[in-house]
Amino acid sequence: IVANRHIHMSPKDAARFNVKDGDKVTVDVVGKRRTRWYDVQIRVSPDFNLEMHVDTDDANAAGIGNGTKVRIVKE
Repeated sequence: IVANRHIHMSPKDAARFNVKDGDKVTVDVVGKRRTRWYDVQIRVSPDFNLEMHVDTDDANAAGIGNGTKVRIVKE
């Protein structure tokens, strides 16, 4: 099973990024291996802190780990 890439965020973060629960966004990853991921799902809840969850294989392929900064791309 491969986990769906997704970003957890609070309603305040969702307003800041102009997205809503269930939206899909593109994300640029600046790491050892520059990567762009498409169709990353947004999950919004007052219980969430801002963080992106990716499958271990995806993270390893991009050369990233915990704490890596990513950028949501407005297309």
